[in-house]
Amino acid sequence: MNQTLGQKQSRSFFDVALFLLFISLPFERLLTWDVAGFTVKLPYIMGGILLVAAALKLCQNREKIIFSLPDYFLFSFVAWSYLTAIWSIDQTKTLIVSSMFLFMALIYLAIKNFADSGQIKNYIKIFIYLGVATAVFSYWQFFADGFGLASRFTGVGPAYTHALFGFPRVQSTFFEPGFFANFLLIPLFLSIYLYIEEKKSYSLRSLLIIGLAFFLTLSRGAFVAFVLSAIILLALIIWSKNFEKIKNLSKPVLTIISSFVLAILCVFIVAGNSGVKNYFSQIKNSGDVVQYDEKWGEELMVRGYTINVAMTHWREHRLLGIGTGAFGALPEFTEVTAKGNARQTVNSLYPEIMVEEGLVGLFLFLAFLLTALGKLLMVKKENYLNFFFATITLAIFIQYASFSTLYLVYIWVFLGIVQSNRSKT
Repeated sequence: MNQTLGQKQSRSFFDVALFLLFISLPFERLLTWDVAGFTVKLPYIMGGILLVAAALKLCQNREKIIFSLPDYFLFSFVAWSYLTAIWSIDQTKTLIVSSMFLFMALIYLAIKNFADSGQIKNYIKIFIYLGVATAVFSYWQFFADGFGLASRFTGVGPAYTHALFGFPRVQSTFFEPGFFANFLLIPLFLSIYLYIEEKKSYSLRSLLIIGLAFFLTLSRGAFVAFVLSAIILLALIIWSKNFEKIKNLSKPVLTIISSFVLAILCVFIVAGNSGVKNYFSQIKNSGDVVQYDEKWGEELMVRGYTINVAMTHWREHRLLGIGTGAFGALPEFTEVTAKGNARQTVNSLYPEIMVEEGLVGLFLFLAFLLTALGKLLMVKKENYLNFFFATITLAIFIQYASFSTLYLVYIWVFLGIVQSNRSKT
């Protein structure tokens, strides 16, 4: 009886910790604290509590952690990132970033093993509610900044105010618009899934709200990821030969188109014809995107240049790389570092892994990603939820061609939920 009570208590503690972690996911930029030069975020604190809850479950219930093939590749990647400290050009940074990778991997593993797969529909709805809440806040940002309210009241970073295009790029509670758009890919596709499964109007309303915010981010990388992944999703549904599901996609498609039209209307209201022209010019522009350090307001290097630098140094360190997190220590960025700016990154994940962890690291990471996708797609044709999970995973990592921060907690929570559902069905 005592053991049963202990199991229930540890189960309850883990469920509460997971719920709190869910709620904290959008707070990538708000409610953060600088401690000894390190930014402590609310999702990190909640993630730590979740790991404590998982540890208690292991001790009290005598449960075992189950590793699947993707997990072995993921933790091999983490181990390799630590190993690169031996030859890293910035050993301290390598150990810090590797520890962040480990933290994310442990959160993923805990959720994958201990999340209740019977609650998957509730997890989906929580992601959608978070998407709606952050989207509504982004509307305030757009109109408040667009009509000239100071950044301290809107929360819009200096690089994304109306000063650049005549209208702001919304970022909500996230560090930059690209991160916000990447997060919104999750509730965007999940809203479509709920509609084709339930055909409830609230799913279309949430899709419209989230879609409008998504297009106001003006994140080209996210737009490309959404379109490519949507095409793949359509191909999967056609492959399943369920024409009723295909027919049910018509209203979500019209809703997405409507949200885009509304975004253009919002841009026109704030910035007029010139704003609309700038919006479409930015979408079509294939040039470099400038990134700024929000703390200092200083311009960092454009992506095209950093990728060229990464490839140049990768050719000299093809197999092993220069060390995890060490890209910013290269001599090309001495001036940027001397100004006290944030450390320069490649702003594209895959070249960054190549230059920092070498071909070994790239192989391990891609093996994790591909085997995780493979597990999702090795299902019956009728399992549309896994089709959507695979699509979202693909969309997230397609957009990673345009940024490179791997330790975003919401990604690993989502992947944990996804693999939890797959491993128990």
